[in-house]
Amino acid sequence: MNALQNGLSVVGDRETDPTAYSALVRYFPGDVMVTSFSSWRGISEPPAPFNGEYGNRMHFGLVALGDGLEWFTLANVQFAILSSDGQLNYIGSLVGTTLNGTTRVGVNYGPDRVLGGGDDIVYNSGESDSTVLDALYYVGVGNGYWPGGTTPDQAILDETAEYIRTENIIISGGYSVNGYQNSGTTTVVLWTPDIFRDGFETGDMSRWTGAVMESPFAPGRVIPEPKGFMPTWPSQ
Repeated sequence: MNALQNGLSVVGDRETDPTAYSALVRYFPGDVMVTSFSSWRGISEPPAPFNGEYGNRMHFGLVALGDGLEWFTLANVQFAILSSDGQLNYIGSLVGTTLNGTTRVGVNYGPDRVLGGGDDIVYNSGESDSTVLDALYYVGVGNGYWPGGTTPDQAILDETAEYIRTENIIISGGYSVNGYQNSGTTTVVLWTPDIFRDGFETGDMSRWTGAVMESPFAPGRVIPEPKGFMPTWPSQ
């Protein structure tokens, strides 16, 4: 939440701190495996401080900043995660959720209708999904593969990691707020050495365009501010 509210792409070190945050454009298989036993980034029974963790789930953080003219509520927010194999597909809305202060914080700009003008109203104490908002900070909807098993087992983690590599899974996440579909939909690709040879670091992602999934949202108004390397989901 600190990173989202302050525009930071990295907070802490994921190699030494399980609470660290890092915005991704590429991922490792261990970043998307959730287990019923102690694991961290694809390693079973990791040492402290990771020994109390149960795997990793990829979350798609959301910072929705209004223009001061049009309000929205949590109930107006739709989300979708899509993976190229369909296993992580997860589509829904924030209906029934609250502004709990830990994963969701809302802001009303107040009378001056601008963020940070000194009269903002911050909602972080369980306000309902009908609370009128100008801005929303959301840790984000997440998902991950479950390798199975209830006791520590490195083999099933390795098998799941190999599946992700073999299928070269691409994962996309996006939101629609008040009918606006964010053209900055985030897509992450599996880290492989050939990505660098094919120009990933220079932003040439043309080789991946055929893998982009169609938007599950109805046709709507598109915010013309694409972010990241990957093309957006096309509007239907």
